[in-house]
Formats: sequence, structure tokens, C-alpha cells
Amino acid sequence: MQRVGSTMKTVLLLVVVTLGAGCSSSVMQPAEFTLRPDANSAVVNFLRPSILGINFKFGIWDRENFVGLLTARNYVQYRAKPGSHFFMASAENWSGIKADLRAGKNYYILVAPSTKAWKVWRSVVEMSVLQPDDPNLAEWMQKLKPITPILEKGGGYAAEQIDNVRQARKSFESGVVPYTKMKASDGR
Repeated sequence: MQRVGSTMKTVLLLVVVTLGAGCSSSVMQPAEFTLRPDANSAVVNFLRPSILGINFKFGIWDRENFVGLLTARNYVQYRAKPGSHFFMASAENWSGIKADLRAGKNYYILVAPSTKAWKVWRSVVEMSVLQPDDPNLAEWMQKLKPITPILEKGGGYAAEQIDNVRQARKSFESGVVPYTKMKASDGR
């Protein structure tokens, strides 16, 4: 009897993975170059080094602005104006980081599937601030591949998701959902 339950979980997982893989696979493409911060902007790097949940894609947002759809073993770069930002990642949950950015700095955010989620076969995302001296950072930036939204397709994806994004933003702003803080000094 135990084997039947295990088989059903496997079948359910395959259905979820197949549906998730087909949704937005063509929204992103390899980036042709990497962004550098300048006197008027910061660059935020969203890294996903883990292969856990390899078929799950995490939508990345700066408030209501679509940043990208992050997949395993890739990273997305985002040029941002200095000042206050609120970054969100979506899966079956939302994870958020309130950031204070300074021009001329690179910032790094780890986007990872939650290991707790595998017990219930769910796509759950967690974001955390990476410190400039993190020992894994240099290796990850060399091994991961940069990806960027395809402008013509990213807008369609963003339009489909905007109601969910607005609801999530309200949940963060009202304090219903907790978030992490990124300080201006967290950049390098």
C-alpha cells in the first residue's frame, strides 16, 4: 500500500513539473553581456546555483516591474536606480527583500528552492541577501550562466502575473508576509 502512495506522489510531481516547464520556458534567453554598475545605477544579481527543483521557475520582481524568470544554474541581472526597492520572488509562495541600493555597487541575492518544500512536493522559494565577502560568490558567478528576459515575451508574462504581484506586494506592505532587509552597505 505504501508503494501506491509513493507512485501517486511521483505522478503528481511529474504533472506539476510538466505544467510548470511549459508555462514560460521561452520568456528568457542567454544574456549577451554582463551588466556593470555605474555612477547612476546599481546592479542586482539574482543567483540560483542549486539544481533542486530544476524544472521550477521563480518569477523575480522589483515591486510591479518584471525582472526575470529564474531557472536553476543561472542568474539574472537587474540595473536599478539608487534608493529603495522591494524585490519579490514567486513560486507557490512569495519571498521578499526590501533593499536600499547605492549607485556604483553590485548586490547579490540568493534565490533558492526551500528544502522544506520537498517533503510535500511543492515549489517554494526563499531569497536571502548574500554578503560581499561570501566565500561562494566568486565560484557561483563563474559557474552560473546569465539570462535575460526576451522583451517581446517578458511583457506578456508580466501582464499575466500582475494581479498576483500586486496582491503579494500588499501582503508584504501590510506585514502579513515577513521580508528580509538589504542595506546599502551589502553591495560591493
